[in-house]
Amino acid sequence: MMSPNVAQQSMQDLLEQEVRCTELLLKTLATERTALTERNVAVLETTTNDKIKYYQKLESLAAQRTRLVSELGFKTDRAGVELCFESLPGTDQIIANWHRIASNIEKCRNSNLVNGSVLEAGRQQVEQALGILRGQGDIPGVYTPNGMASGNLGHRKLGEV
Repeated sequence: MMSPNVAQQSMQDLLEQEVRCTELLLKTLATERTALTERNVAVLETTTNDKIKYYQKLESLAAQRTRLVSELGFKTDRAGVELCFESLPGTDQIIANWHRIASNIEKCRNSNLVNGSVLEAGRQQVEQALGILRGQGDIPGVYTPNGMASGNLGHRKLGEV
């Protein structure tokens, strides 16, 4: 069995890597949001690759942390992980990093949801523009008795007289 100081250092190293990785993911998501609003495909391609890389790294670090917690004789559920952290020297720094990781992951989730909304709004704008160009644009606010948007109300294709 590993000594408490070695276990503490190993855990601290893993958590610090997770903190850095979540921070890089947050920056990537912010860059992605800018690229989405500016419709910068080259940057979107890069951020997509970076997101994949950071997600994979976080999964690997989480697996290593789970193995270490298990090796130290604790359950790998949330309560077991927290008991493990409390048992190690330097527990304050370990717990502070753990909370930072949790906070960063929540920020990543929220940022990812916002980016998804931006992407969806952009997709809808493109579909509306294509519909107009094809002469398929709907007039908002005109509905059938059953609440469905009504069909083409006299629109013409672009270029038709």
